[in-house]
Amino acid sequence: MGPTSSPCHVAFLAFPFGTHAAPLYSLATALASADDDGTAIFSFFTSARSASSLPPVPRIKIFYVADGTTPGHVALNESPHLKVDRFISMVPINFNDAFDASVTASGGIGFTCLITDAFLSFSGAVAKKLAIPWITVWTGGPSNLATHVHADLIRQKNLSNEDDLGFIPGLSGLRIKDLPDNFVGGDLTKGFLKLLHGMKLTLPDADAVVCNTFQGLDPDLDSDFRSEFKRYYPVGPLSLLNPVQTKPEDRFGCIKWLEQHKPHSVVYVSFGTVVSLPGSELAELAHGLESSGVHFIWSLKDSFREFLPDGFLDRTKEQGMVVAWVPQAEVLAHESTGAFVTHCGWNSVLESIAGAVPLVCRPVLGDQPVNARMVTGVWRVGVGFEGKGIERGELVKCLEKVVKGEEGKGMRERMRRLKDMALSAVGVEGSSMRNLKALMEMLVGKSGRV
Repeated sequence: MGPTSSPCHVAFLAFPFGTHAAPLYSLATALASADDDGTAIFSFFTSARSASSLPPVPRIKIFYVADGTTPGHVALNESPHLKVDRFISMVPINFNDAFDASVTASGGIGFTCLITDAFLSFSGAVAKKLAIPWITVWTGGPSNLATHVHADLIRQKNLSNEDDLGFIPGLSGLRIKDLPDNFVGGDLTKGFLKLLHGMKLTLPDADAVVCNTFQGLDPDLDSDFRSEFKRYYPVGPLSLLNPVQTKPEDRFGCIKWLEQHKPHSVVYVSFGTVVSLPGSELAELAHGLESSGVHFIWSLKDSFREFLPDGFLDRTKEQGMVVAWVPQAEVLAHESTGAFVTHCGWNSVLESIAGAVPLVCRPVLGDQPVNARMVTGVWRVGVGFEGKGIERGELVKCLEKVVKGEEGKGMRERMRRLKDMALSAVGVEGSSMRNLKALMEMLVGKSGRV
């Protein structure tokens, strides 16, 4: 890039819960790598707790934002919504304090652009006050974004649980019952629904909406978003976008263990870092894995081992591994992995696509039921449970179907097509890379560079 009249200072504002920060941080890393002359300043704002899981990147400086908890605060079994409500009550004052620290650390250079999690709708007003561009990032799946964009229309229809959302472009196959709790009848003036409603109202004002997906996964949604927003940039999968990433330590030897098994023969089980299943359901899951006879790797926190059936670990020590932490992307990329039993968080879905691994879906909350419905009913790359939870006999049938049956072969083939599409998107001339360059040009053009 050419000479500058003033440095570009980009502020990234993360929603510091669940897996929201990681994809935004991946975007920041990709943009920092795309800054050829290396003069831009990249400031990343998130809570100390959220930042602890982010790897250091030389070009990005992290600033902590208060999340409403006091140092040393431990809240066992506290609802995720309570944590979010506490954080929301502090917005935007907590960010303003961190903003001052960032500008001071940069030698007084003010922000030239805000790139923020879509949940942080207040940031649009901040950008307007500063007269700088506001780019908002939806870190979840495009289908969920569409339900929020068209939320008013959905609520006006007075639909029943089984009714299809096909009247919205790209949502055919989704049903009212797949939407988050209280989506239709909840109070839009309180808590998390207030946050989502604020997001829906402000998204059209953003200079660009970035989505962690790739062109072609949902073509009708791509077209719809281009008509709804000023600019729409699918730049995912963000986990594949960065050319250089340090592989996490495989401290339990999962990859070495996988290498001892045949292709597509191992089931990987994980419900992420936020979601936890009831103890009775964990026991059913364990019984189902054992009865299936399928080899498995189960990522399970030590604190949940008490719910495992007596003798389970001893009886299955040759069949599988139960470990506290797993290098998930690497496990899903390994050819021995044949299925993923998951809560269907969007990052997990994208990592499954990157590894071409079919899913066994047990969604728990938030956007997960919509993701699961897309997986099972639209893309047809996975299966789900008939009831709300895992039952041992049904799990055995699901694993037979996905790992050993002809249906599983079809799912893997459809997954391979999605994988090829994703890899093409993040290739040198791919759609996600082109969109990333367009995004960088927005930053450069507004910063005064020539």
